[in-house]
Amino acid sequence: LYLDQEQFDEAIADFGEMIVLEPDDPEGYYQRAVAYNMKGDFAKAIADANAALELDPEEIDFYACRAEANFCMGNFSEAIADFEEAYEAEPDNPYIIAGLAVAKHADGERAEAYDLWRFLTEIEDSFSDPDWVAGILNWAPALTAETRKLVAGL
Repeated sequence: LYLDQEQFDEAIADFGEMIVLEPDDPEGYYQRAVAYNMKGDFAKAIADANAALELDPEEIDFYACRAEANFCMGNFSEAIADFEEAYEAEPDNPYIIAGLAVAKHADGERAEAYDLWRFLTEIEDSFSDPDWVAGILNWAPALTAETRKLVAGL
C-alpha cells in the first residue's frame, strides 16, 4: 500500500520491522530493496537484494531488483550479470528479457540488445511501444529512458 502511494520511508520502516521479526525470511529484504529502488536509494537497494539472495539464491526477482539498482547506478555489467542469472532460470520471462536487452543496450551491446527486443515483440507486439513498456514494467526512469533509446534504434 505504501509503495503504491509513494510513501517510501513508511514502507522501508515496515519492511525493516518485518526483517527484525523474521530475519531469515528473504521477502522482507527484497520488499525493502524494492522500496529503496523506488525511492532512488540504489546502494541500499543493492545491500538488501544481496541479503535476500544470501537467504534464497534461486529467486529471480531478487536478481532483477539488484539489476535495476545497479543499472540506475551506471553499473551496467553488474546489471547484465544479474539479468543473465535470472534469464538462465527463466528464459521465457518477458520482464527479464526486457531488462537484459536494456542493460546490454546501455552497455553498448546493441546488436544483442536489438535481437532480444525483437524476440520480445514477437511474443507481445506491445513491447514496440515504450510507453506501454514503462507502464507495465514500472521501471525506474533510467531504465525507461534507455528503453526509449533501444526502441528508437530498431
